[in-house]
Amino acid sequence: MREIGAGKRVALLYRYQMDPQLPSRSSHRLVSHSYRGPWTYFITVCTRKRQPVLATIEAGQATLSAIGSMVSEEWIRTTSLRPGVTLDAYAVMPDHFHGLVTLPPDESLPDRWARSEYARRGGGVARGYRPASLSALIGGFKAACTRRYWEIEGRRCESLWQRDYHDRIVRDADALNQIRQYIHENPARWKGAPRAPGDSRRGP
Repeated sequence: MREIGAGKRVALLYRYQMDPQLPSRSSHRLVSHSYRGPWTYFITVCTRKRQPVLATIEAGQATLSAIGSMVSEEWIRTTSLRPGVTLDAYAVMPDHFHGLVTLPPDESLPDRWARSEYARRGGGVARGYRPASLSALIGGFKAACTRRYWEIEGRRCESLWQRDYHDRIVRDADALNQIRQYIHENPARWKGAPRAPGDSRRGP
């Protein structure tokens, strides 16, 4: 099978994530991949019903709301909750979040992350997440954000986020640099109007 170039892989990822004509809930994860370390992942998490509650964009600059600032704080807090994790470029957009994250090799994982409240509860893996996996990390991040979202709203309401998340394994330096650039330029690419009549999803 012919290998897809890094640039095309990234372009295909953006098309999958942002094209409203493509399925938004279909699993695209590799069955053969553990989604643990040592790999870098590009992740995208969208707000519930794509509500633009995280930020506003003016002149290509993002101004975070109280909710968006909280999301940024929780993402940065990831490294203190899960030692060995490395964060790279990220962007809080009005209705979604992009981030690059590198997980450590399994053998280097501190025991307190492998047994963290997000990875294990009551002796089992939380919601089926594999301990110290990408899904455990994102699940914990989303749960923490939603709890603080309820505090900001002053009531226990629906989740801040859509179910699931998008991810991509970053396989080489060229792809990593292209994704960094994409994240950095995301606010400038933002379009404030729906893509098509009746389509509430915004992009990129």
